[in-house]
Amino acid sequence: GRRISRSGRKFSQLLKDLVDNNPNISQIDLVGHSMGGLVARSALFYGQQERLDWVKRVGNLITLGSPHHGAVLERIGNHVQDIIAKLP
Repeated sequence: GRRISRSGRKFSQLLKDLVDNNPNISQIDLVGHSMGGLVARSALFYGQQERLDWVKRVGNLITLGSPHHGAVLERIGNHVQDIIAKLP
């Protein structure tokens, strides 16, 4: 139920901790399926924004079945959730 941006920030922090605790890691390859691909992209975005060292070590980003242009069902779900939130 978390937003992709929140999961991406958390994943970015996990990768930062991984590299901080294992400085010999020379390459990180990210593989994500469906929403996992979106979270990996989000982590890269936030890692670049914060100029984190782990981003320089990413060699490949592979996504499988990730709805990079949005998913109709997800948009409908968000709309319904917004409506329900306004109900007393």
